[in-house]
Amino acid sequence: MSKAAIKEKYGEEQFHSWRRGYNTPPPSVSSWSSFYPGNDDRYVTNVDDIRYSVFESVMRTVGHRQLQLHRKFPKSESLQDCMSRTIPFFTNEILPQSIDNGKNVLVVSSENAIRGLLMHLCAIPPENINQIEIPMGVPIVYNLKTKCVQLLDDGGYTEFSDPSARYNFGSNPELIFRPCEADDTECFWSFDSGSRSFAFDPLIRLPPPPPGSYC
Repeated sequence: MSKAAIKEKYGEEQFHSWRRGYNTPPPSVSSWSSFYPGNDDRYVTNVDDIRYSVFESVMRTVGHRQLQLHRKFPKSESLQDCMSRTIPFFTNEILPQSIDNGKNVLVVSSENAIRGLLMHLCAIPPENINQIEIPMGVPIVYNLKTKCVQLLDDGGYTEFSDPSARYNFGSNPELIFRPCEADDTECFWSFDSGSRSFAFDPLIRLPPPPPGSYC
């Protein structure tokens, strides 16, 4: 179903709860749906870290009249379910192998995975995560030392600006753009939630390309 069709059938509030809530998964697809990952050869062939499902295996064995071992692929997923995979990977793989060794890490993923990671890093309460949107294709820079967020920008701004004036971070961007926790020169900006004014520039500005260059 399209987003418009879901809103028309279930209402704006239910749609937003499924799409942006924390632990409210949408209705499950059936075992025979084309949208079920277990019917996609890419998952069936390559996934080996999900346990087998007795129910799915028996049902498919009977249906195909030959032994079928089928894994327990998700039929629906909330943000909480998504984070149960992404946060352990960040904690157990990305942190010790890269960040703890002084490396910068580029994470490219879906909007929901990025929302979950920012929820973890910025300690956003589950009841407030539905107030956060992640604009597509905007590089977000998180500093683990100062626990601050900046945006990598194209340099088009000529003055210090509220990033939510240019990008849609939802109804409560203060949950992401908060004062830094470190009391040193690396704490580059602070946020006044009352007037949405910045004491420092929250943008990392890219220099303009040299004349005659091509993007």
